Amino acid sequence: MISQPIGYLISAITSTSVIITKFIRSVLLSHADLAPVNYDLSDLRLLLKLIKEQPAIPESLQSQTLLVLECCGNALIHIDAVLGKYTGPEQWVTYGRTEMANCRSSIAIFREALALVLDVATLYVSDQYAVTPTLDSYLNAGFPSVIQAKQRLFKTQSRALSSRFRVMRRR
Repeated sequence: MISQPIGYLISAITSTSVIITKFIRSVLLSHADLAPVNYDLSDLRLLLKLIKEQPAIPESLQSQTLLVLECCGNALIHIDAVLGKYTGPEQWVTYGRTEMANCRSSIAIFREALALVLDVATLYVSDQYAVTPTLDSYLNAGFPSVIQAKQRLFKTQSRALSSRFRVMRRR
């Protein structure tokens, strides 16, 4: 469901990065302001590729993810507009620099939101395919007694239940 919008956004990031590079070449004063934006976009591109590779994203998270992707697209459009509006060094220093700082702040927020999506998707997939250890697996692993194997199994299951409970409480 979100694979196609992610593909579009990755393409848009590539286009915006090209525009940024051309702008830096024409307005050298913008380098210090735009190099970090280009880095943030590169990091965002990587996050999007990782999310796209996830085998499953929880249904409950997909609509929010689509909204974040739409906001990212709007931020890219705004970056392109700012670079088209302030084409000279004086305009850049007076107006463009401030607007670009706002754009960068927005991109950072969306990047953090998508990092959370990736974390949740990864936990969701690992929870779907988790293998619960059994008493026999601990006995076969070289624990000398049934009591030690049971203790180890109990600790492992307790940790797993407590981490699942924390994830459920956050929802």
